Amino acid sequence: AQQRKPETGPAHHTLSGQTSSVDASDKVFTLQVGAFGLAENAESLQKRLMKSYPEVSVLQTTLGDQVFYRVRVGSFVSREAAENFAADSLTKSGLTYRIVEK
Repeated sequence: AQQRKPETGPAHHTLSGQTSSVDASDKVFTLQVGAFGLAENAESLQKRLMKSYPEVSVLQTTLGDQVFYRVRVGSFVSREAAENFAADSLTKSGLTYRIVEK
C-alpha cells in the first residue's frame, strides 16, 4: 500500500511563523531588508541583524551588468506569516522590507 504524503508537512518553527524545513514544492517567503552595491555594506547589515534574528542571509545577484547584495531575514511558509513577523519585529526596529519568494 502506498502512503499518501500529507498536504502540509511538519515544520520546525524558529520564529513566529517561520520554518526551518518546508516541503520543497511549497513556496517559501523571506523578507528583503536591504540591497547594496558593495558586499561590505550588506555584510555589515547582516552582522547587525544577526544579533536580533536567527536567520539572516546575503544573496548575490546580477541585474544587467551590476552586482547587488541582497540582505534577507527569515523563511516563512506564507506571505501572511512574513507580513505578521515584519509588522511585529522589523518595523518596530525601524527597518523597511519587501516580501519576496525565496
